[in-house]
Amino acid sequence: MTSTRWLSLRLIALATILMALGIVAVGCTPFRQCDLGNDSSGIPRCPISTSYLDQRPMAYMAYPGSKVISRQEADEGVGFDGNSSAGVGSTLTIDASPTAIRDWYVAKFQRIGWRIPPLDPSGWTSGNGTSDYLTLNFSRLPRETFSVNIVLVTGQTTKYSYNYSIGSGGWRG
Repeated sequence: MTSTRWLSLRLIALATILMALGIVAVGCTPFRQCDLGNDSSGIPRCPISTSYLDQRPMAYMAYPGSKVISRQEADEGVGFDGNSSAGVGSTLTIDASPTAIRDWYVAKFQRIGWRIPPLDPSGWTSGNGTSDYLTLNFSRLPRETFSVNIVLVTGQTTKYSYNYSIGSGGWRG
């Protein structure tokens, strides 16, 4: 067999493999177009991606002046125990009191009409003995949630995190 013919056969084989992989990838992607429409709040009933969440203002709703330590993102998908929500969030620090952070988030979500969690009179829950923390869970309809976890660290900068998520819209993965 000549080297030219051998090279041609290798290129044909490689092209066939790449084409097959492309077909499998397109057929298996969880974010292919679907025609299930939107729910009553305008959110697609299809699987939600982090790129969709990144277009929404809640994906970046941090207390003014906060410094981002880390960012987390996860697309909606089918997990071991059913559909998992898509979510984006950050861990942040700020030179502000935990109470100021809590009050800012409560006021922000009241203005946009989300459900506000009932607050404990003290506002704080005992942690593991080294710090106290406060968790707030805001929601809009059953699918869309925003949670804030504020850690009270005495004598240091306040550290907190938030997570914005949208759950399954009835699509079948």
